[in-house]
This record gives sequence, structure tokens and C-alpha cells, in this order.
Amino acid sequence: MTVKANPTRERVQHRLGLGRKKIIQAYFGTEQQSGMGGLPLLGELESTEGLLAGGAEVLRDWRAAHQTTFSLLQLLIQRVFLICAGYEDGNDSEIHADDFALNLAVSLALHKDEAVSLASQPTVCRFENDMGAFNCYRLACYLVLRYIWMHKKPPKSIRLDFDGSCIPTRGEQQYTSYRAYYETRMYFPLFVFDQDGFLITIVLRPGFDGEAEQTIPVLKRLVSAFRKEWPEVEITVVMDAAFNDPKIYDLCEDNDVFYLIKLRATGKPGGGLYGKSNNLARAAKIAFTKKFGRAKYDGSDITKNSVETNIRKLPKDKRKKELKDLKRRKVHRYGEFEHCTGKGGKDPKSWRQDRRVLVSVVHDDWGDHRSFFVTNIVGLYPEHLIENVYSSRGKAELYIKDAKAFRCDKLSCEEFYANQFRLLMQVLAYQLLYRLRSLLPKSMQTMTLASVRDHFIRIPVIVKDKARVTDLIWSASYSHKNCMHALLQRLKTLHNNQNKCAQDWLLQLQTRVSPHLLIAA
Repeated sequence: MTVKANPTRERVQHRLGLGRKKIIQAYFGTEQQSGMGGLPLLGELESTEGLLAGGAEVLRDWRAAHQTTFSLLQLLIQRVFLICAGYEDGNDSEIHADDFALNLAVSLALHKDEAVSLASQPTVCRFENDMGAFNCYRLACYLVLRYIWMHKKPPKSIRLDFDGSCIPTRGEQQYTSYRAYYETRMYFPLFVFDQDGFLITIVLRPGFDGEAEQTIPVLKRLVSAFRKEWPEVEITVVMDAAFNDPKIYDLCEDNDVFYLIKLRATGKPGGGLYGKSNNLARAAKIAFTKKFGRAKYDGSDITKNSVETNIRKLPKDKRKKELKDLKRRKVHRYGEFEHCTGKGGKDPKSWRQDRRVLVSVVHDDWGDHRSFFVTNIVGLYPEHLIENVYSSRGKAELYIKDAKAFRCDKLSCEEFYANQFRLLMQVLAYQLLYRLRSLLPKSMQTMTLASVRDHFIRIPVIVKDKARVTDLIWSASYSHKNCMHALLQRLKTLHNNQNKCAQDWLLQLQTRVSPHLLIAA
């Protein structure tokens, strides 16, 4: 009797659980596997939308054609796809050089029927470091044009949220500086979001730059581009107290742009902004006393944080009641007045005219707390502007946190413009995932982009590459199976409806991007 050889036994390399009745066998199989099983979805999306293709189209190739193996488009796609998957470093290209899902995603984006070879880490490193200021500027112009093109019809209004963030640096990186407020050497990038949390651009600023130094030219270019395409659009700019600079107010007023900017209230409590808001603060104190009695901790050294900490140590039923009572004990009052700050003459902080200043006074057990805002918006109540318009600016902090989840704060290049190019690739990755999220069912469109990456990109997959078909096999226990079905169906519909539109966009793109495109008059 002939016994057939067991192919499984021939490839067994290790055994685990030798003390058990059922032994565990461990070996390396023949199928391709990847931990980035959702990357082909991005490849399909890019083949339809052409986001990265447009970005590569505006870049100028400085390399000798006969000495290059990889196009700028392929290098950009490979780099951005790895960022989307959570691999932000250039050396990740070396680690994942043989990953079949990455290879398949790149070939889909390039409209290739066969697998393509991936660039090595030294090639990717040269790609980043040799990009230069000119290509960074052209790519930044492209991002603005792409944002405009995304709108099928002119919007009635656009809200722009500006915010800065600290990116610590190491070593002798170009244009870094120590800032005492953050207690570190750093870059100081400027993030610009719209009202929907769409990241329009990131501008890398040297660590020694102030808020207004780069904000003013960026705002000029954005307003110029939007008004050229949408002459009737209403633009509103919202910024926090760090952007408290009269040059920004003047720019907005001269270009018919609405602004709402928080003021940094300094000086003596009896003068300036505080002096004009004393009556409102007094009214808030009287209302608080009538409703709740005397403030418990006004004038004492007991902080609100210490009181809340002690309350959280109580049993659950008492804790909820005490916290509710503490939050309830406050009175909120809103007001406004005309104000012109500065000492006049050549003082750079002086305003050229009286402006509308909003004030918010909160009186609680620790006394009154005042916030001031300057605006040129008329016809809306202070409460609405503060609570509905300005308060939503806090979402920009969450959007920046979402961007940092992809390690946009890991700028390890020595050259300044190499780091700027890294940030622009982060914008492309952000926009690609933002678009992918918009194709998910509505119940999942509130997910952070980091969650989209974890649940739809970095998922395990088995790949079976055959002569006529390539099988992508996701796990039968995948928790978002129904959402994946819906996403794939919408990608198919998008491909059928938008492919020609994206091709037309690429044809007209080259004539629209020039070194002087967004220079404001």
C-alpha cells in the first residue's frame, strides 16, 4: 500500500503547544499576505479622482530622463499611499518593498495591468530632498485649484479656520528656533481648514516666525484665487488670539472678507477692554448673586481643577449631582462696544479705526471671566457670533490632532523645503482619506481619519495572483463587512460617473498653474 505524502507535513517548520493533544503547526505559506488590505481601495479611488496625478503633473522634473527609472507620479503615489497606511518615514519604502497590496494599489493608480516595481528608500529620500521651493510652491497652488475644482457650482460662502501648531525638531534642521512658550526647538506650521474640516493646505513656517508673518501672504493668495473663480463668494476668516494683529484686520477689510478673531486682553482691569465691559460684568455678578448667592471661591486660592478633582472622588450618585450643580452655578452675559486700541502715531499695535468688539462674561464661583473678539460682521447678535460661529473653531484643533495621527509632525529632513514637501504630501494623504470617508455610509462619516485608516486600510488580506484574475480575500470575521460592500459599490459608481471629468481636469491643469498664479495684486 502506497501512502501519499502530506504536503502540509513537508512544509512544517515549527511546532507549538507540544504538551497539548492537538499540536499547533507553524510554517510560511505560499499565498501573498499583507497588513494593508485596504490600500487597493485608495488605488481605485486615485485612478478615478486623479488627485495625485494632478499633483505630479504640476511638478517640474529636474532629473535626466535617460537616468530615471521611476516617474515623479509613481514616487508620489507610493509615498502618499504609505502615509495613508500609517507609515510616514521614507525608509518604510524599503520595509514594504515586497508588499503585494501596496504594489497592487500603485499599479491601479497608474492604470497598469501588470505589477510595478517599487522605489527603494534612497530613491524616495532623493525625491523628497531635491524637490525644492519652486515645486513646493507649484504643489501648494495645485491644492488650492483642486479645492476650487471640487465644487461643482460656486459656493455662497466659505469659512476659513487658521491655526498654528508646534512641531518639535531635532539636530541642526534648517530654520528651526527655540520658542520659550513651547519650551522646545520647533517648526511652526500654519494649517488652513474650511468649514467642513477639509484641509486646504499646510504652510511650514520657521520656528522664529510670528503668526501674522506667513498668515497675511497665505490669506492674500487664497482670497485672490477664490475671488477669481467665485466673484460673489462670501469669505469668513476665524482665528484665535494668537492672530491678534491689526494687519490681518486691515487686509480683510480692504478685500471685503469677514473676520472674527479673538483678542488678547492685556493691561489693567480698569482700562481699555476691561473698562468698557465693567458694566456688563457687574450685571452678571448681580444676576449670579440673586440666583445662587455669594460666590464660594472668589478671592480664595482654591482652583476649579482641585474642586472638580475632589468631587470625582465621591460615589457615583453624589459625584453626578455635585458636578451638575457646579456646572449649573454660572451666569453668562454677552455684549458689544466700539473700540480702537493702541497709543496712536507709529505704534504697530494701534488700529486705524474703531472696530466692533464682542465681549463674553461668565460669572461663577471663582468670579468673572471675560473674553473679547474683534469682528467686522454686522447684523448678527454677539451670542450667535461667539457661541455658533467662533466656538466651532475649536474643531480645527481636532482636525490638527487627526492630521498628527498620521505623524505630520515627524519632519526629520535637514532641509527646510524637504520638510515643506513632506507636509504637502501629508495634505494629499489627508484629502485622499477624507474623500474615501465621504463614500462610507453616513453613520461612519463622523469617524476620524485615523479610524478610517485602522478599520479600512490597515486590514489583513490574503492575495491570490492568478493568470487572469487577482483575488483579494479579507477575513470572514471582518467587523465592517457591510460597510465595505457599500464602499466598493460606491467606488464602482464613482468610476463610471467621474472618470472622464477627472481626465478633462488633468488636461486643463497645466495651463492654470504658473509661478505667479496666486500672487495677489
